[in-house]
Amino acid sequence: MGRDPLIGLVGKPSSGKSTMLNSLTDATAKTGAFPFTTIDPNKATGYLQIDCACARFGKTDLCRPNYGSCKNGKRFVPVMLLDVAGLVPGAHEGRGLGNKFLDDLRHADALIHVVDVSGSTDAEGKATSGYDALQDVEWLRGEIMRWIEGNLKEKWGSIKRRHISTSAYYLIDCRIALTARRVNSGRHTTKPVFRLR
Repeated sequence: MGRDPLIGLVGKPSSGKSTMLNSLTDATAKTGAFPFTTIDPNKATGYLQIDCACARFGKTDLCRPNYGSCKNGKRFVPVMLLDVAGLVPGAHEGRGLGNKFLDDLRHADALIHVVDVSGSTDAEGKATSGYDALQDVEWLRGEIMRWIEGNLKEKWGSIKRRHISTSAYYLIDCRIALTARRVNSGRHTTKPVFRLR
C-alpha cells in the first residue's frame, strides 16, 4: 500500500476535533475552549483494530502482515488522521481563512464531521446555549460542496484541456491499433482502418 488512508476531521471551531484526534491517537494537539485553537493542521496515526483472518484459521503464530500488525489474532491497521482548523459559514468564500483550511482537507480520502451536540457553541465556535447542532451538519456540508464546485469552475478550462488531450492520445492509439484484414488475392494483409493525418 502506498500510504496510510488519510481521514480528515472537520467541523466548526471548538467542536472537539483536536480532542478527538488526541483520544484516537497518541497525539498531543493543543486544545482549548476558544475558537481557532488549531491554525496549522495536526496529523497523527491511529490504529483500526479488527479481527485478523489468522485467528479464524488458528494460525496466529504464523501471521506476519505486510501492512499494520497482528497481536493475538487482532489486526492493527494504521490510519492517518488530519485535524484541521474549524470552518465557519462562508468558508468557501475565504471567511475565517476558510480556503486555506478547506485546502488542507484536499488530500483526505474521507472526512469525519465532528459535531458538538451539547448546543453550547454557535456556528462560529463562540459560547452560547441552546444552539441546534443540526444546523452545523447542513451548513458545513454546503460549504464543502460549494468549495468543490468553486474549484471545479475555476479549474474547468485546464480540466477540459487535459481531458481532450488525453482523449486525443487514446483515439490515436485506438486508430493505430484498429486494423482490418481483407482478403487480397487469396492472402491476408493488414491495412489500417483509418488514415492518420
